[in-house]
Amino acid sequence: MKNDRKTSGRGRGRRFFLLLTMVLVQANFVPAAAQAKDTLRKHSLGAYIRRALDRNPELVARRHLVAADREKIAAALALPDPTAGVSFGKGQGGVEAEKFSLSQGIPWPGRLISNRRAAQASYLASQEMEKDLETDVLYRVRTTYGKMYAMGTMAGLGKESLQLLKRAESAALAGYATSMQSQASVLKLQLEMAVAEDQIRQFEVEANIARDELAGLLDISPTGVPDPDSLPQLAVPFTVDEAQRIAMELNPGVRAAGLEAVAARHNVSSARSMFVPDLMLGADYVPPGSSLAMAGGQMGWMFMAGLSLPLWPWSKAAEVRMAREMEAYKKAAVESRKTGLAAEAAMYFREYYDAVRRIRLLDTVLIPKAKQTLTVVEEAYRTSKATLMDYIDSERMLLDLKMQRVTQEERREKMAGGIVICCLAKY
Repeated sequence: MKNDRKTSGRGRGRRFFLLLTMVLVQANFVPAAAQAKDTLRKHSLGAYIRRALDRNPELVARRHLVAADREKIAAALALPDPTAGVSFGKGQGGVEAEKFSLSQGIPWPGRLISNRRAAQASYLASQEMEKDLETDVLYRVRTTYGKMYAMGTMAGLGKESLQLLKRAESAALAGYATSMQSQASVLKLQLEMAVAEDQIRQFEVEANIARDELAGLLDISPTGVPDPDSLPQLAVPFTVDEAQRIAMELNPGVRAAGLEAVAARHNVSSARSMFVPDLMLGADYVPPGSSLAMAGGQMGWMFMAGLSLPLWPWSKAAEVRMAREMEAYKKAAVESRKTGLAAEAAMYFREYYDAVRRIRLLDTVLIPKAKQTLTVVEEAYRTSKATLMDYIDSERMLLDLKMQRVTQEERREKMAGGIVICCLAKY
């Protein structure tokens, strides 16, 4: 019975493995539409942001640099290596060791403390610079995603327009055969088609360039980045003044510059401490039977203590002056960063609100009017009250306004990303 159960269990295991294999094989050969849907579900903008934070090559490299800066904190308190020596002399049995020496230099404790504080501030600044790089990477992810969406959408609009032009061309050629359309109208229509095809190719090239850039930011193959079908809107619940005030407190670039100024101040203290002597401790051991001991010298252990003599003040004064100038530079860099950030935030807001205004105008006035115009001209063309070129011009105007709407949508999200991600570091 037990053998039968084992055999039955192995049989069920084989059937399960075979079924699992069939499922996996079928999964690799699902229809193209199902694959595309699955790809879009897995590769949303949110998924791209999470992957960028985890796998972006620039961020990976920066994190190693942050780890290296963290190790500098412990290294700042390290003492210099001790010095060991052996003195040899000629004894009765030939060359013999006469004395063993060991010494250890101990820097001024205040200098070690200043070095450690400077290393801690530099480490915190490095962490803030990592956050600053994260904001830059994520801003580029959003902007390239938006660029790919805009170019792909406009290419789709161009293809729809091209289909209309092709149908109009067929009608124009039929009319030309019956002398209802002039040769100039047909040639103009064909020229419009050639321009439309070229424009579509340009949009597709721009979309592929954005795809390649986005794939590089995510460290994946461009084939793994499908065309986005939507562009998520990023809310901006701040005024210009609020954003500028918050940015001065939260922006990692400003915080990093401030911490670098703190590190520079501690470096000034460390440079000043170079005028304070360092302590030197040492010990000598003279073994019994050595020539020094036989000559009546003291044998056994001997200890010593000493101080370094800072006799060359001009070099140390230069170190202090250099540290002070570096501190002044870092402080000025903080103010420069704040001024630039305030101007950058103001620029983002101006363009953001202008894009919102343009989208509202296009949605409520221009595009509805263009659609109404196209409907009227199309009806007039059917009753021979308008020419084919009138219809084509109306259709081109509507297409141009739709493309402007996509462009302004991309611009709005780019500026919103600049406000929320770059200035406020919220992601």
